[in-house]
Amino acid sequence: MTALRLLLVSVLVMVAAAATAADDLIIRDIVVEGGVTLTVDTVSYYLGLEPEDPLDYEYVTDGYRRLWDSGLFENILIEAEDHGDGTVTVYIVVTERPFVTTVDFEGNKKIKTTDLKDKLDEHGIEIPRNVPLRTAQLRRIEAAIKDVYDASGFRSAQISFHVEDVSSSKKKVVYTIDEGGKVKIASIDFAGNEVFQDSKLRGVFEKTKQKGLRYMFGDKIVYTKEAWDEDRDNLRTFYGNRGYIDVKIGEPVIELVAKNPDAATLKKKKYKMHITVPVEEGEPYTLGSFSISGAEIFKAEGLTRIFNVREGETYNRKVIDEGMEKVRDGYHNSGYVYAYTNETWARREGEERIVDVTVDIFEGDRFRLGRLEFIGNTTTRDKVLRREFRISEGQYMNMAIFRASVFKVNALGYWKLEEEPLEFDFDDENQRVNVNVKGNEVGRNDVQFGAGYSELDGFFVQGQFNTRNFLGRGNTLGIYLQVGRRSDMYSLSYTEPYFLDRRILLGGSIF
Repeated sequence: MTALRLLLVSVLVMVAAAATAADDLIIRDIVVEGGVTLTVDTVSYYLGLEPEDPLDYEYVTDGYRRLWDSGLFENILIEAEDHGDGTVTVYIVVTERPFVTTVDFEGNKKIKTTDLKDKLDEHGIEIPRNVPLRTAQLRRIEAAIKDVYDASGFRSAQISFHVEDVSSSKKKVVYTIDEGGKVKIASIDFAGNEVFQDSKLRGVFEKTKQKGLRYMFGDKIVYTKEAWDEDRDNLRTFYGNRGYIDVKIGEPVIELVAKNPDAATLKKKKYKMHITVPVEEGEPYTLGSFSISGAEIFKAEGLTRIFNVREGETYNRKVIDEGMEKVRDGYHNSGYVYAYTNETWARREGEERIVDVTVDIFEGDRFRLGRLEFIGNTTTRDKVLRREFRISEGQYMNMAIFRASVFKVNALGYWKLEEEPLEFDFDDENQRVNVNVKGNEVGRNDVQFGAGYSELDGFFVQGQFNTRNFLGRGNTLGIYLQVGRRSDMYSLSYTEPYFLDRRILLGGSIF
């Protein structure tokens, strides 16, 4: 075991009446023993002592702690020898930790080493390299690898590590991974539910399913923490929509059972998973009073009707949430882009299972559309994109119309929006919303060539050119040409969707 020792011995030479106090001793020299790769200067740096410094016990103790916390040593012993002339020599006896120079992984086939390292990095786990070997750190990596495999469905995976000598001061760490196979969910049961049957609750889960005729393959029959967290929220919502606002969903109890426990390999044991979900349903609540708070722009009475709730009926969180969404949309479509809603409820005192609900509304200021600019249209003219918007600069912001306009721009076919196409810049002082719409030009031209032979026309060649965005104006141009021994064919078509910049489609063809 690693020894943690601190020994400071001051051997004072016996003198007559005038003995030198320890606090007055001066360091004559510092001697480091046992160091292999580290210099005296490095050790002295961490210790914080130099020759001609006074010898202070507390300062030496602090220096020892700094040495130990550096992680460079397995053992540290500090001694002081008094020379009898007011000076001492400090001896620092150390055993250096070996350095980890290489970390290898063996047995990982389902998760490649590069992917495994990336996932460890996402967990904040750094692979040691050219750093002192610390067993605790290696065990943290071992546990993190297990977490990665658990999250990928390989919950029976076994991880171990061993250390190999490269030299007396350098080590190689090898993690051995027995991946086994993906563990499928054989059953999902619930404990404590009395109102709703297991089959009903299982149907609430969207990402976590038990293996059966309907779900025989796929990720849903493999347990992951992310999927479980989402489905636990779905289960809370299910109960909340039926008035069970006190419902408690516990952590799942997971049991792995081997189908072939005596098999030679982990994979052949074919583990399956049984999940039990603890549930405390509580009692359903009924709705007491329902009120709107904070509404000034729109009348509270009108907003209340949006919710379609009545006193005395079973509390339904879904109805409240849907009503709040409609209220928010109403404000956002009227220029109040900062508007938001929040539900607060309180159990009615003196009456069992009655809840009074208040929806608080923050309206904010009313904003107009400021600058509308497009980024990435190197060929398409601004006005071609701008004319698809049914809201103009200076008008009050209407998010529904704005979103529909963005959809129309994306449907043009020659300018595709980026994955996150909108940049909003809110000018609170002038109550304006400036918007950048980002996209990229996509293939707008179609060119075809061909040749053939027929008894009527003999040998012929043909070519065709079509563009959906001629000269960046959003107009369609088509040219067709066929030349043969006996006959030639030509056609030209042109379509302008906004004739004279108005919503008038004008087109024609010449043969």
